[in-house]
Amino acid sequence: MKFSEYNDLLIENEKITFERIAIIKLICIFVGLFIPVPQTGLYFHDATAKQLAFDWFFKVAFIPTGIMQVYWSRTNTYKPIYKYWVLIIELILLALYSTVPNFLMFDVTSEEFRNQALMLYDIQALKWLWCVFLFSLFVSSSSYAWVASILIAILWFLQYLFVEALFFFATHNDCNGFYAYFIDNIVNQTNKKINANEMIDSVFITLVMAIGFSFTTSYNKKTLEKLFTLDFKRKMLSKYFSPTIVHEIEGGSIEAKRIETKVTSLFLDIRDYSTFAQNHKPYQVLDTLNEFHSLIETEVFKFNGTLEKYIGDAVFAVFGAPISNDDDIIRAFECVKSIFNRVEIWNNIRQKRGLEPLKIGIGLEYGTVICGVIGKERNMNYAVVGNCVNRSSRLQDLCKELNSQVIMGSDFYEKLKLEIKNAEILGKINKVNVDLRGFGKEEVYCLNI
Repeated sequence: MKFSEYNDLLIENEKITFERIAIIKLICIFVGLFIPVPQTGLYFHDATAKQLAFDWFFKVAFIPTGIMQVYWSRTNTYKPIYKYWVLIIELILLALYSTVPNFLMFDVTSEEFRNQALMLYDIQALKWLWCVFLFSLFVSSSSYAWVASILIAILWFLQYLFVEALFFFATHNDCNGFYAYFIDNIVNQTNKKINANEMIDSVFITLVMAIGFSFTTSYNKKTLEKLFTLDFKRKMLSKYFSPTIVHEIEGGSIEAKRIETKVTSLFLDIRDYSTFAQNHKPYQVLDTLNEFHSLIETEVFKFNGTLEKYIGDAVFAVFGAPISNDDDIIRAFECVKSIFNRVEIWNNIRQKRGLEPLKIGIGLEYGTVICGVIGKERNMNYAVVGNCVNRSSRLQDLCKELNSQVIMGSDFYEKLKLEIKNAEILGKINKVNVDLRGFGKEEVYCLNI
């Protein structure tokens, strides 16, 4: 298994199915207790008290396993081994119900009891019960198929042995000679009443079906595992990349890639967030962050950016990783403009709801980074590392100090001048000399959109 979550998902699904089957079974049992319907082909006349008592005895016998199934599921104590115990118990009960004549109506030593047992054997009522169980194995494991099939084969053999024993002991007082009598009837068919080939054919068909179901369930499991793996990858990728980029890269093995590329790094956060958090209840802060993150995610993905991470109220995104394009700079800048437009609309909605508007600041820088997936399975994250990432974070920190919505690093600004055609926007950009924390004296470029 590549992802441990797959096994957890199977067990959880198995537990839910286990409970639903139990509830349906219990409903059918309680309904069946009051509706006398012939079950085995044995009775073709109006139900008598003894017949009802016999039916009730076996129907009630299924109730404990049904109750335990519901209990295990509801209390989260279910274990995969339990389905085998329930299978074994219920198959044995079905075999007894379908093989043994009504001992309340017939004397077990009488000729009538033996003839009823022979009739049940001849009509092979078990076959239909087994087919129902085998078809249900399409949604189970191959081991479950083998356990069920082997048990069914054994019960078919025991059914034949039971009928042979009834006729043998009708004329013999002890067990002497039963083994030879039994073998002779199978090999030479000396007992014309009991057809051994019925049992042999049934056992053979059961084992052949077990092989087929085993291959089917094994194939289904591998197919589900593959689909789950692909879905897991797609969900992991969709946390960071726009749908367009996910479509381009999901066929590859992103876990193994470590690429060096040029990107635009974007850091964004809410101004005076600490004060906002102090003045509001935790659930209000959480609701605001959820709305804010959703807004930013939509805009970043709209311009095919990569959402690297959320850090509280801050958002870190890049344009150009893992797939670099010639228009990365333009897309990043257009994304910034679109973000401010969306934030303005969001603030208008907030004010109508009686909430204060929020301001944001953005830092932008262009440079070389190393990017790829770090961690394994549950802890996988997409990471972008490079000097320009640190610089964009420091630039964003200056937004409040410089009273600017956007602050650009010199590398980003030089690239933007070559790409952008809007002279009005370029005319709004002002150069400022600052002491950039960790980098010393720098020329940065401020813009209020």
